Amino acid sequence: MMRKILFGAVLSFSLMSTGCLKNILVDGQMKGSREGSGAFDTLGDYELARAALSSGIVQFEGLHGFRPDNEDGYMLLMKGWTGYAYGFAQDDYEEALLTGNEELIEYHKKRAKMAFDRGVFYGQEVIAKRADGFTEAKKSEPTLRAWLDENFKDKEDASLLFWAAYPWVARVQLMKEESQYVGELYIGIALVAHSRKLDPDVENYSATTVMAAYHARNVSAEPADSKKLFDEVLVKTQRKQLLVQINYARSYACTTANKDLYEQLLNEVLNADDPDPKFRLQNVMAKRRAKRSLTKTFYEDCGFTSAPMAKPKAE
Repeated sequence: MMRKILFGAVLSFSLMSTGCLKNILVDGQMKGSREGSGAFDTLGDYELARAALSSGIVQFEGLHGFRPDNEDGYMLLMKGWTGYAYGFAQDDYEEALLTGNEELIEYHKKRAKMAFDRGVFYGQEVIAKRADGFTEAKKSEPTLRAWLDENFKDKEDASLLFWAAYPWVARVQLMKEESQYVGELYIGIALVAHSRKLDPDVENYSATTVMAAYHARNVSAEPADSKKLFDEVLVKTQRKQLLVQINYARSYACTTANKDLYEQLLNEVLNADDPDPKFRLQNVMAKRRAKRSLTKTFYEDCGFTSAPMAKPKAE
């Protein structure tokens, strides 16, 4: 009888240990993946990066299923889905716009939206796990800002809030013709603004870049504030993060009908070599957007009457 009891105790302990070990391994893998994610940004092969991120997202989804409360997992999923949406699905959508093929345009637009939706989903979920009341708080901008002030006070919260926010904002740009999404822009902006308040340098000044673009959302907004913030980020980043110039051109320069600035910024991107290996993949994406932005389709979307030829790189 005693041997049966001892055997049962040993078996129970073994099963518990196996479960604990699995949790430890999964947590370790998530932590390692997040800490090592900077290496991904140094890739210069766009198609390799597409394949790697697609595979990574599937893996992160599986790991999250094992450890649904792990914040490293949430960060990987928010960054992964948002990066895939912006860097690849939305890039495919913009390429489709140049073809004029409505079926292809709609297909890639849906892909980008679904990826942004996934990022929004995980952002809402992790914020709600951090503090009670998010669902009610986000019903209005004043209550959301007050709730954020009450519940997120540490500099360490800035990155999580930024990645929870960015898919909200980016999805609005993609779905700008649909009031359902435009009406929720304040949610993403409140989160970005609070992220920036906690850490002005968060994600290499990405929150500041988002706010700069937001201030140039239309001619009646705050274009002077937009220009001030963009110029500040260009100085801080030493003009090495080329997506800053892309956002500057596509927001402020378009909104203010500043054709010279638009061309100057885009040609600066096209003529840049490899200004910083830490941002190599971002800069590859920026060059793709810069080239596309100087086509007739995008030029007219910006309100200009004719598209110039991209200036060749000086030898």
